[in-house]
Amino acid sequence: MESVWASRKLVGGTSSDTGYQNAGNSKWIGSSNVTISNNYVHDVAGDGIVPINTTDAMVEYNLVDNSADSSWDYSANPNHAAIWSWDSNNVTFRYNEASNTSRHSVGSAVGNDSMAFDFDYGVQNCVYEYNYSHDNLGGFLMLCPGPGATVNNIARYNVSVNDGKYDGAPVIRMGTGKYGSLGVQIYNNTMYWENNGGYTMSLTPDSYWEGPNIKEVSVFNNIFYGPAKADSMSTKEGVTYSNNLVYSSDGSAEAVYEALANDAHAVYADPQFADVTDYTAGSWTDGQTTLGTAEGFRIAKTSPAVDAGMAIPEAPAYTDDALGGELVANKAEIPSVDYYGNALTDGTPDIGANEIVKTTDEDVKPADGLGMDKDGNWFYYKDGKVDTAYTGLAANEYGIIYITEAMAAECEKIIEKFQEQLFPAVIRIPGVSGNTGDGVEGVKKSVEQAVGSDILFGSET
Repeated sequence: MESVWASRKLVGGTSSDTGYQNAGNSKWIGSSNVTISNNYVHDVAGDGIVPINTTDAMVEYNLVDNSADSSWDYSANPNHAAIWSWDSNNVTFRYNEASNTSRHSVGSAVGNDSMAFDFDYGVQNCVYEYNYSHDNLGGFLMLCPGPGATVNNIARYNVSVNDGKYDGAPVIRMGTGKYGSLGVQIYNNTMYWENNGGYTMSLTPDSYWEGPNIKEVSVFNNIFYGPAKADSMSTKEGVTYSNNLVYSSDGSAEAVYEALANDAHAVYADPQFADVTDYTAGSWTDGQTTLGTAEGFRIAKTSPAVDAGMAIPEAPAYTDDALGGELVANKAEIPSVDYYGNALTDGTPDIGANEIVKTTDEDVKPADGLGMDKDGNWFYYKDGKVDTAYTGLAANEYGIIYITEAMAAECEKIIEKFQEQLFPAVIRIPGVSGNTGDGVEGVKKSVEQAVGSDILFGSET
């Protein structure tokens, strides 16, 4: 798919401008109708899967294992990652697995990469969603704008498990460039490396590529779980952090994040994963790709991540006159499901890649006032619980309930609902505070409803 019709400012201009890339000297034209799916790529010297010069490509259900295999001699260009794109528009990566990148170099860095995923230069409106990375030498994600720009990209609802197999490996590498990393959203990802072999990772370190620019990069609603290297976060003005959960058994990640992130809504607590040992690797058998699972990284209903996220915004739409009108509309929609396929319906996102689905009476706490249970019975809720002082008699199927006028005034809506039913009959009576007349008025209305006229009190004046 690579082409010499690839030159544009987003990629740094022409091959003549940079002197080292393969963009050619002709105006960019992207290949369309490109789908890359259900492939097994393994033990290769360079990158795993890289769509180049494409528009609207779909990359899904692929297994890439041990790309950038360092047992090969590729010293001429040691910068490789598992799954990424270059000089392309609107590429979607979903349901892919990237694992064991540069596995023969565990303990030491290889070039700048060995990452699972990468927003490279010349790329706009790229989406990584519902992907799974594990045991890669590098970390989860890199921003690499180089001599051009990487613009309006999204990484969301992905799971990274025990990536970062050398000290200081980046979880998310924040790259600057000539035009820069612009309008990038990184949200609702789960990144866990506590059991990656004892290596401390850098949370969001800076990387300089041919320029200092990085603007409107937002990192929110993510889980960072594992030991962190000191001072390992980008604090550039163009990078913001919000509503992230940060935790490590030694407290180092919390200390780094709290000191540098300026996140007023951060959560510093154990996210309560189901079982951090419950994750599997994908396989290839009889021509069929079976992707691994990360079931152990579902969170508990009691997790501090539940309902602690910020609202998910519309897709980024950064504009810049310096890019010469090359930017196209970002059509990415707000996601409707989490990594595990659970619907995002309650309007308050959880932090991380798992959204707790609230379906039971215990999960859904109603507002104070009148409510109905799953069997259609009316109840009165107070402080999120059923107040049986108001509704217990009705629930026990009493035929007639006598209630003081004062108490009836507090639950008028419940009584109105009961009046729509045959039972119970609710009769107001005076209490110790005196007679308000509500009881008599209620009887008059009941009689009129039953027989059509006030036969009891009609002669009274």
